[in-house]
Amino acid sequence: MNFVSLSEVQGVTEIQPLRRELTGVSINSRTLNEGNLFVAIKGDKFDGHDFLDSAVSNGASGVVVSRTWFAENERELNESVGIYTTVDTQIFLGQYANLHRKLKNQPIVGITGSNGKTTVKEMTALVLSKIGKIHKTKGNLNNHIGVPLTLLEMDDSTDFAVIEMGINHPGEMTYLCSIAEPDVALITNVELAHTEFFGNMKQVAKAKGELFTGMAVGGTAIVNIDDRYIKELAENLDKKLTYSLHGNADMNGKIVRIEDDSRAVIEFNGCKPFTLNVLGKKMAENAIAAAAIGLKFAVPLPDICEAIESYHGLKGRMYRIEVAGRIVIDDSYNANPASVGLALSSLSAFNSSSKKIVVLGDMLELGSHSEEEHREIGRKISFAGFDAVYAYGTESKATVDEAEKEGCKEAAHFESKEEMTERLMDFSNPGDMILVKGSRGMQMEDVIALMGGEKN
Repeated sequence: MNFVSLSEVQGVTEIQPLRRELTGVSINSRTLNEGNLFVAIKGDKFDGHDFLDSAVSNGASGVVVSRTWFAENERELNESVGIYTTVDTQIFLGQYANLHRKLKNQPIVGITGSNGKTTVKEMTALVLSKIGKIHKTKGNLNNHIGVPLTLLEMDDSTDFAVIEMGINHPGEMTYLCSIAEPDVALITNVELAHTEFFGNMKQVAKAKGELFTGMAVGGTAIVNIDDRYIKELAENLDKKLTYSLHGNADMNGKIVRIEDDSRAVIEFNGCKPFTLNVLGKKMAENAIAAAAIGLKFAVPLPDICEAIESYHGLKGRMYRIEVAGRIVIDDSYNANPASVGLALSSLSAFNSSSKKIVVLGDMLELGSHSEEEHREIGRKISFAGFDAVYAYGTESKATVDEAEKEGCKEAAHFESKEEMTERLMDFSNPGDMILVKGSRGMQMEDVIALMGGEKN
C-alpha cells in the first residue's frame, strides 16, 4: 500500500529517513506490524514515548516523536529506524491521515448522532458492500485517535469508507471533519447526551451539526427530517437527501407492525415488507438511515432491503442472548436518557407472560440534568409495570428511589455487581426477560458474565 511521504506533513522534521518501505501506521507497540510507522501519542494515562524500544524491537520502520521529547532523549533512539519529530504527535496523526485520505480519494461516509451511529455504520457497510469493497470503523474507534487510524488503513482496493465519528465536547466534530472530509454526512439523531460538556440540547445539536458544515466541498447531507434539530441544521444546505418514517422524503419508510419479540416489520419506498433481525422499534430508524445512504449511491432497492435484513446486530447493542435459561437483552454498550427509554419500550413490546426485569448502571456525563433524568427512568420503569429494577452506581440510586415511590415492589440498589447478580438470579426464572444497560464506564456486561454468559 502506498503512503504519502512523511516530508509532506507540515511541521515534521526528518532526523533519519525510513530504512525500509512503510506498511502502515500504529500507536500501539504490542499490536504493531512489521514495517509500521510508530507514532508516540501521549494520553492521559500513558505516553507512547515510553514504548519506543518495544516498537522498534517489534519491527517498526520508523517512529514519530515530539520535538520536546527528542531534545531530552535524542541519544536513546535506535539508529536502525527512521526518526521524525513534530510539535504534537496527535496533530501529526490527524494531518497524515488527511493526506492519506486525499491520496486514496475514495468516497467517505461520515456518521454521527446521539444514538444508533454504530448500528447505522454497520448497516450502511452491508448496503454499500452490494456495489463495492467497504472499509469501515472497527468497533468504536470513532474519536480523534480512532478516526485517523481508520482512514490510514484504507488501501487501493477500497471503494467506500464508512467512518463513525463520535464526540463529547464542542469543536471536536470540526476537528474530525478536517481529517476525514466526508463526502456524505449523516446525523442519526440529536438527544440528551454528554450534556455535562455541552450544557443543553441546542448545544448538542450545534456540535453534531458541525458534521454537515465540515463536509468536503460538494458533499451531500443525508437528513433525518423526523428529528427537528437535524431538519433545522440542514435547512440551508445546497445538497441533501432526506429520509423519514413519517413524512414525505426522498427515502420514505414505514413500520408495518411490531412482532411479539419486538422486531419491526418495515418497508422502504414501497418495497416488499421485511422483518429486521435486531430488536426494538428504534432499529427501524437506523435501518432507514442506512437505506438513505444506499439511495444516495444508487444501490438497487431490493439489494438495500436484503442487506439490512441480513444484519443481526452487535453484542452490547440490543443483542438477544440466552443465559442460564433467561432471555437477556444485552444493551450494555452505552446509555443516555433517550437510549434507555427506547430500550425500555422494546422490553415492553415483548409479548410474554414471563417476568420482565431491568438491570441498570448509571447514565454518565449528564451534569446538572443527572438526578432528574435518572428519576425519570425510575418513573418509566414503574409505569411500564416491569417486575423488577436493579441498579448499580451512585446516580442510579435516584432511579430506584423513584421506581419505589411510584409502586415498583422489587426495586433495589447495590454496591456491587456480584451482589446484584445474586439477587437477580434468585428473583428470576428460566424464560424471564432481562434488560441490561448502562453507560460505557459502568461496564454492565460484567453482570451478564456473572450470570454465566460470555463477556463482550
